[in-house]
Amino acid sequence: MKTQHTFARRSRQAGFTLVEMMVAVTVGLVVVFGMTATFVSLKNTFRSQDKLGQLQDSERIALTFLTTAINNAGYYPDPKSASPLAGGTPPTEPTLLALLAPHQAARVRWIERVPELARLAVAADPLIDPDAHGIPLLYVAGALNWVDEPVLAEEMLDRGRARAVELGDPLAEMNVLSVRAWSRISRGRLQLAAEDLDAMLAAGELGWPSIDAVCAMPLVVLRLELGDLDGARDALRRAPPGTQISLPWYEGAVALAAGDPAAALSFFEAAGAELEGALGVVNPGVRPWRSSAALAAWQLGELEQARSLAGVEVEQARAANGPRALGIALRVAGLVGDDPELLDESVAVLERSPARLELAWSLTFAGIAQRRAGRTPQARATLSRALELATECDAYPLVERTLTELRAAGARPRQRPRTGIGALTASERQTAELAAAGRTTKQIAASLFLSAKTVEGHLTSAFRKLGISSRSELAACLAPVEETELSSR
Repeated sequence: MKTQHTFARRSRQAGFTLVEMMVAVTVGLVVVFGMTATFVSLKNTFRSQDKLGQLQDSERIALTFLTTAINNAGYYPDPKSASPLAGGTPPTEPTLLALLAPHQAARVRWIERVPELARLAVAADPLIDPDAHGIPLLYVAGALNWVDEPVLAEEMLDRGRARAVELGDPLAEMNVLSVRAWSRISRGRLQLAAEDLDAMLAAGELGWPSIDAVCAMPLVVLRLELGDLDGARDALRRAPPGTQISLPWYEGAVALAAGDPAAALSFFEAAGAELEGALGVVNPGVRPWRSSAALAAWQLGELEQARSLAGVEVEQARAANGPRALGIALRVAGLVGDDPELLDESVAVLERSPARLELAWSLTFAGIAQRRAGRTPQARATLSRALELATECDAYPLVERTLTELRAAGARPRQRPRTGIGALTASERQTAELAAAGRTTKQIAASLFLSAKTVEGHLTSAFRKLGISSRSELAACLAPVEETELSSR
């Protein structure tokens, strides 16, 4: 009896059953595979970031040598030379063309040929490959932005992004988004630029610290245009030290928006010393540092300095022949010089530019000058158009300022509705229409190249404006408007 009891006790202490062992082995394998996948992912990310850093360093060195070689070869002689370029033949190597375009744009050397160089560079290929991660395309599109050709730049970048997605190259995709955001900011398409930068920030949340180096600067400008000073400061802090050309200009822009013109002036002068003194950049389309410095000096009461800075920038902008840069320079010169004619010229110049937001700013200041001169009916018309453009751009600070000026002119402007279909932005409307058609958040994000977070944000805002709480109600809210639009055509 004792023997049987002892045997039973030992049986109960024999260990795990076969089923328990199999479960334990399965769980262990899942953990091991998960750790292995995480390790491989982190290793690949590190290698990609390291390769990108090496590539950018190599490009800086290559650009220096190529610039010297191009000048020594006599293809693009010194601008003071009387030798014409008209008979010259551009190089044919796409990467060389990509490097040449920003060189010519920044230094205003036969700048009218920059769009031609850009088209030649991407004629056979959108310049996206696994080794360069789209950086040659960034040079091409950046040069186009500098010469006020953001529409052409955006078209090239759209094709480049499609190729990056096709190749499965997320680094190239992020690089393309960063410059496309600049193109969209230049055109006043602020919400679309915000979507590009939001997608980049979402990638940064996945552990790509290098994302900050390419999205921080357009994020500063975008948030200032949207009236988000704290957000602009946060974006400025994102910029890794030593990675940004003309960083002081962005610091100055934030300081000026914060009401510190003395600090802003110092930053802008430092940016000028770097851009023009060290790099030879004389195109205000790259960064309008003199106009920015003129505004800071004007706020400090240094009128002579402000007018001198603005005058030089107008001359440089005329030489560069970019409507956006010239329109900005003329607007600032008109403000600091109290010259309404320059403000009117700024409007006329910007009418032939795709820079809708800059036109809205110039119209606003021209309207203010007209109101103060007693030309009230003309001021109302000018300010009404400024309000329309600012509203289209979703530039909320400018909308509020223009509304204030319109009321001062005795007008009763109709504000953008806060609720209903008319209150939706273009992005909210597009997202809502796809959701109404039955698309999931993931499908909408994929088709619009957005993050799921951005899609949910657009839908939440659309629900609030439409007074609904679910996707099933979207179709009923959108259908009547669509039918009305069709019947009116």
